[in-house]
Amino acid sequence: MKNEQNEPVLVSKPKMACSINITCFQAGENGKLEVEMNYEGESYLAAYLLQDALSYIDQKIEEEEMANNPPLRVVK
Repeated sequence: MKNEQNEPVLVSKPKMACSINITCFQAGENGKLEVEMNYEGESYLAAYLLQDALSYIDQKIEEEEMANNPPLRVVK
């Protein structure tokens, strides 16, 4: 963004309320995945974000399953 003199104008970003980082590492020799999670912000907000993200991912999985396995249609 630039002003009338064509000079760059700094635009402030909204203050972050919550951030979540989830990392999954490849399975080790024992076959178990190692998962790390950390967050910044209020715990109730992190929980809300995780629940909303889970709903979003579940919907995407359902859409992918429907695309790969369309429902059967009975034709007479």
